Amino acid sequence: MTDFLVSILIPAYNRASLIRETLTSVINQSYENFECIIIDDGSTDDTKAIIKEFSAKDRRFKIYERDREPKGACSCRNIGVENSCGEYIMFLDSDDLITSACLEERLKVARDKPEYDAWVFPGLHFARKPGDSRLLWNITKKDVSQIKRFLTSDIPWSTTGPLWNAESLKKFNIKWDESLADWQDADIHLCALIKGLQFYEADCLPDYFIRHIYENENERISASDLKEDRILSKMRLFDKWHALINNSDLSITGKNDCNKHLSSYCFLFAERIVKKKIKFDHSILIKKMRDIYRHNKILLIFIKIYLWNLKHLENVFVLRSINYRIIRKCLPGFLFHTESDFRKTDLDHELVIKASGLIM
Repeated sequence: MTDFLVSILIPAYNRASLIRETLTSVINQSYENFECIIIDDGSTDDTKAIIKEFSAKDRRFKIYERDREPKGACSCRNIGVENSCGEYIMFLDSDDLITSACLEERLKVARDKPEYDAWVFPGLHFARKPGDSRLLWNITKKDVSQIKRFLTSDIPWSTTGPLWNAESLKKFNIKWDESLADWQDADIHLCALIKGLQFYEADCLPDYFIRHIYENENERISASDLKEDRILSKMRLFDKWHALINNSDLSITGKNDCNKHLSSYCFLFAERIVKKKIKFDHSILIKKMRDIYRHNKILLIFIKIYLWNLKHLENVFVLRSINYRIIRKCLPGFLFHTESDFRKTDLDHELVIKASGLIM
C-alpha cells in the first residue's frame, strides 16, 4: 500500500487521567504514516505535559493550543484541520481508543472504494476497559437513508466513525460549528450529507472504543443536554438544519421528507423537556414549532394542546390519560418515531473479545 498520510485530530481539555491511554492507542498503530495533532483547549491540569512527553519522543505527535475564541472542541478540531497535512483525516476524542489495526484497515477500505468522500466504521462502547460492554455504535440499516437517521435521532455513527477524504472536506467547506453547545458531531455529518458528500459504511469489526462510564463524573465533557444553554443551542440547530434542507439541491419530495423528520425531532425534544419538568420558556419551543409547522396550522394546534396537557394535567391522571390518548391519535404517526437503537444492539461475545483484543 502506498504510504498516504493520515491526520488524527484530538481536542483535549483537562484529560490528564485519560489522554495517555488514548495517545498510546495511537502510537501502537500498525500503519505508521500518520500525524497526531492534539489541540489543547486551555487545560489547567497535566494534560499538556503528558502530550509533550509524546511529542518529545515521537515527531508524529504535535501539540497546538487554541489561539482564538470560542472555547470548545469544535474550535480545536477546526484548528487541527487547518494545520493538518494528511490526505485523510480522522477525528478522535481524547478519552476514546482505537485498535492497533484501525488506520491500516480503514485505508484498505478507502483505497478500495475511492469514489466516496468518507468511509464509516463501527465503534464499541466500554466502561473501564475495551471488551467490558457489547454495545455497538451503530448498526447499519441499508434500507434507511443516512440523512433520515440523523434527522430522527438514530445517529448512525459518532465523531470517530468516519475516515474523511481531506480534499472533500475542503472542497465542500465542511467545518465544525463552533457556536453549538451540543450535537456537534450529528451536525457536521448531517451537513456533509445534505451538501452531497457520499459516505460508505463498512461492514467490519469495531475499530474504536467509546468511553461511556467515568471513575470521576467531572471527567465527562458532555453534560446534560437539557440545560438552558444546550436547549437554546438545539433551537439554533433546528433553524440551521431547516434552512440547509430548504436551500439544498434535494428534490421537492426529498426536502419535504427531510422537514417531516426534522419536525418529528423537534416535537420529541419539546415533549421530553415538558415531561422532565425542565424550567424553560416553553413559548420559545412553540415559536420554533410554529416555524417548522407553518404550513399545517391544525397540526400545530393539536401539538400545543398535547404539550399543555402534559404540563398542566399531571395530577389529574384520568383526564390527562384520556386527553393524552385522544390527542396522540390526532397527531401523525411519524412524530413518534423510535429513537436511536444503538444502545440496544448486542454484539456477539466472541466478536467483542476479538475486537477488544486488537487494542493490545
